[in-house]
Amino acid sequence: MLVPRGEAVRNFLYSDTLPLLSENARVTLLSVIHDAHFRERFEPHVDAILPLKHYPASQATNYIHMLVHEAHFDWLGSQVAENRWEVRLHGARTPMGRVKVRLERAFLGLFANRQIIEALVKLERRLHLLSPGADAFHKLFSELKPDLVFNTSHIHGQEAHLPVKVAHDMGIPTVGFIFSWDNLTSRSRIFEPYDYYLVWHQKMRDQLVSIYPNIQPENVLVTGTPQFDFHFKPEYWLAREALCQRIGVDPSRPFVLYTAGIDRHFPEEHRTVELIIRLLREMDVTPQTATGRAHLHQGHQPGDGGSIRA
Repeated sequence: MLVPRGEAVRNFLYSDTLPLLSENARVTLLSVIHDAHFRERFEPHVDAILPLKHYPASQATNYIHMLVHEAHFDWLGSQVAENRWEVRLHGARTPMGRVKVRLERAFLGLFANRQIIEALVKLERRLHLLSPGADAFHKLFSELKPDLVFNTSHIHGQEAHLPVKVAHDMGIPTVGFIFSWDNLTSRSRIFEPYDYYLVWHQKMRDQLVSIYPNIQPENVLVTGTPQFDFHFKPEYWLAREALCQRIGVDPSRPFVLYTAGIDRHFPEEHRTVELIIRLLREMDVTPQTATGRAHLHQGHQPGDGGSIRA
């Protein structure tokens, strides 16, 4: 199991996935997290926990990767792709800066063709396999002799890209978990050569096969996502009073939780927050058991962005 990011730890290790797997298979974890607390918790379920090291790719590999990343977005033509260019234009403060962005888009658009993209993906893969880190993973897999290499998150984890490519090159079956419901249209190209894909639902399965026609439909498995399993476990439930005490609001009054997006994707999101506050102040949200307006409290939340509790 390749664990390249913290959310994958939550999804596949803190859930019931790892204990169930360990009942039926020998599991080796290659993880970016491997401190003493991590080892103490998960070592009983696995044969070994090994550091998942990052081996930087060459400049040529990174450039091809960038070309494919941007060209795939343009070829896909999703709203997210269009929004990315709008954000970049917004960030270009001068007329020359905006001209530069438009020229860059025109250049990258020359590669926005399925055949060209697929050819560049193969080139990127071969270049990546020539990197020094490829030998290290080849040696490791030769020693471990895994029946399967499973990447628990196909995005936001560069450390997992090379071992998946090496495993595939060695003829070891590979599996990738599509991390979120929107990733097929919002996170550009899947570069890694997976033999099997795990997706949340049927629509994602249909999308994946449509975008990547070389993928065999029978190799795309609808599994749901383990991150929602926690919602059905009573030990994680909080009574309203306990929740309100934890987040610092009056339990007798209504509240709305708003979670912000990533700042670079939504540079004007403060306007959305201001609009929500304005609408809440105009709405009759007074509960029957209390008097007064809804509690308005601006907070900040680590991670993707801020939050506002009303």
